[in-house]
Amino acid sequence: MTTTITQTPTDRLSLVRLAEAHYNHELVKVCHERINDISWPANATKPMTLLLQEPMASNQIASICFILAMTSINYRFWQLLPNGSLVRYHHLGKSGARALWSAFEAAWGMSPNHGTELSKRLHAGEFTILFGDMPDRQGRLDILSEILEPEKLPMVAEILFNELRSSKRVTVTQAAGLAMLFPLAFDDPFLKKAQLALSMVAAYLRSNEFEIDVSDLTAFSDYQVPRVMRALGVIEYSPSLADMVDQCLLLEEGGPEEQAIRAATITACEAIAKHTGGTAADIDNLLWLSQDIAEEARFHLTETRLY
Repeated sequence: MTTTITQTPTDRLSLVRLAEAHYNHELVKVCHERINDISWPANATKPMTLLLQEPMASNQIASICFILAMTSINYRFWQLLPNGSLVRYHHLGKSGARALWSAFEAAWGMSPNHGTELSKRLHAGEFTILFGDMPDRQGRLDILSEILEPEKLPMVAEILFNELRSSKRVTVTQAAGLAMLFPLAFDDPFLKKAQLALSMVAAYLRSNEFEIDVSDLTAFSDYQVPRVMRALGVIEYSPSLADMVDQCLLLEEGGPEEQAIRAATITACEAIAKHTGGTAADIDNLLWLSQDIAEEARFHLTETRLY
């Protein structure tokens, strides 16, 4: 293993071009006029911050380990039952990613560590006790087994921290490096979880008086942000795709419909960032926090571990 995370040729431009290549306006159209018409809030350009609890928050390496590990299983908080009904993940009085955060924080422990406490409890029965009825239990166990390797994770966290302290920026190239080092956790053509993890690390460091630039990142293409964009009129689905989404029909992973949604999400966030003067990462965060706008609107369903 080398002593850098920035070792692959993958960069922001190549990721944006990938999104452009998969953009299909016949399936999903980005409405640039609507982007220009919306009165975006003043905090649309405000960088995200993230406060962790003490005493762990004072230990940068332990905190980065926590963020990387937690984000590695931040995906698909829903499942379709045999009768066709959709069930969302709920635990500890919360749902989705917020439920994961609460459960993961409790499972990790508040004393600074590199995941050693959680790794001792990685088996099926204990996972359910810790996280409740979270979908794809075995997939998440496999991912955690990979990322919680006791020597590898803290070494990667230390390398990353030193890079960020020196360069004061997170990049798509670093995200690609994380995907290479932890493929089960982060490998994804659009690097959703890897970029999300880096943005959260940047937000944590920003809360601890480090200035970290996130402008190299793209949007974290998932299923909630396009739902909000659709509700705002920023993206429009074709009639056939709209019917599939609204009727909770599965979209094939890597299929044209799913790729078109993910590509349009990145493309639209790029346009919003350009219009507002913000970054794509911060626009993504703003939209994710604005899910109430979409009310009960459906999100697209793809059985994937990428997002």
